[in-house]
Amino acid sequence: MKSKLQSHTKLFQEYYQISSNIFDRLPRTRVDLDYFVFDESVSRMQHKMRKGDFVPREIHGELEECCKLGTLFVSRKDRCVYMQYISHQLDLVLMDDNLLEKEITDIFISAFNQRLESFFEQPLRSNLDLLREDIAVLVEYLLEDPVHIKALVRRISYEHTLVTHSISVMILGLLLYMRRRNHVCTRQDLQELAEGLLLHDLGMTKIPGFVLGKQGPLQHMEMESVRQHPLIGLQMLKKLGVDSHLTLHCVLDHHERLNGTGYPRSLYGDQIGQPARIAAVADSFAAMTSKRHHSDAKRVDDSAHNLARDLARYDEKISKSLLCFLLTGQ
Repeated sequence: MKSKLQSHTKLFQEYYQISSNIFDRLPRTRVDLDYFVFDESVSRMQHKMRKGDFVPREIHGELEECCKLGTLFVSRKDRCVYMQYISHQLDLVLMDDNLLEKEITDIFISAFNQRLESFFEQPLRSNLDLLREDIAVLVEYLLEDPVHIKALVRRISYEHTLVTHSISVMILGLLLYMRRRNHVCTRQDLQELAEGLLLHDLGMTKIPGFVLGKQGPLQHMEMESVRQHPLIGLQMLKKLGVDSHLTLHCVLDHHERLNGTGYPRSLYGDQIGQPARIAAVADSFAAMTSKRHHSDAKRVDDSAHNLARDLARYDEKISKSLLCFLLTGQ
């Protein structure tokens, strides 16, 4: 059956094949999507269930059997609903062999937008645990094939919000780290680094909105409150039981600069570890290339060149690695 299905390549362009693993996670009593089955006798799809239909127990058993045979599908016309469902249960991306790479990256972006927004609104341990589960899925995806990080970089958003900026920094930082390690990375290091990059600006959630949204230059006291956000983020994560060196130093030191002009600790040179150096380049690049209320977005190539030339403040190997990737894609 599967060999005959595989000869119908157009079917896989128009439908998602539902595996048993995925079917087990879909609603059991009332369907959210139209279900189709492949009818071998006419070599075409036939409607099995329509969205909103109640699923009797015996029909549910038939659907399970179709999954085992590889003949249960949903239409790609319902792409948004299907992808939204998977984004709520992100580990499903590792089970669906029919998702396109672009679709997978969109699902990751959507999932992290939802999880991170919830965590920023309520920085509770339960929400952190959910965020960590999604990070673990991303890490597994990258360990399966490190080339996947390139597709994620292509899908980062240049619209500036705290959430989109944080996701961009995580993706860019992971790219830079994996390049530095020649794609030989441990699961634990990627997990902890991704967490630190994603939450590097957690302390900004405690800065008053009128300060962050101010159109003109900040007053001295306002600037000082902003400069405290790395320390605030560190304290918030420690209260949640986070003790990873990689994670905490991304949060605390991402505004430190090699010449000692950074904050909050004015570290200098070798006092700044690799995680913070990577976070600094990723954070600065993401900020430079997004439009904010007080500055226009700069061109991607100009921003990368400026960082690579700023040898006094940024790690040359890291900033040039970013520039090389953006120019060559390699």
